[in-house]
Amino acid sequence: MSVDPVAWRENWLMALLCLADYELQRERWLNKNITNPAWSYVEFMCDYFDDVLVGEDYEFFFKEKLVRVTEYECIKSFHTELSRYKPPNGNDYDPEVILKDKKWQAITDLGKSSLKKLEAILISSSEKEIFEKRLHAAALTTGDFTWGLPDTKH
Repeated sequence: MSVDPVAWRENWLMALLCLADYELQRERWLNKNITNPAWSYVEFMCDYFDDVLVGEDYEFFFKEKLVRVTEYECIKSFHTELSRYKPPNGNDYDPEVILKDKKWQAITDLGKSSLKKLEAILISSSEKEIFEKRLHAAALTTGDFTWGLPDTKH
């Protein structure tokens, strides 16, 4: 796997932060004006498991020197609970039900505490800034509300 390690780690941290941020989820997943599917439970999970982890387990990322074992130990329980989570009634597309689910709320709480531990052992100052600036919850832009190609009709 040939990736830019800095960009990969940034994407990894951002995906974890989004999955641990209940308030961000509530703000974005429940906003009826947002039609961009990037702001959904399904896409948050796909971003982490499919786009960042590309279906691999963490052993792969240790070998590639993208994640240290000590970093993984901080998020191991969070990762495991995310991988086991099934929304109530099996409906991945009902954000209200997911956000009301006590299991999901417990997972986001676990994520917050896990990421505090991870942040404490990060070496890179630019990675620490990701936590400080809350970049994963930037203000909404036009692209956040819509999806697809811009209208080219004049």
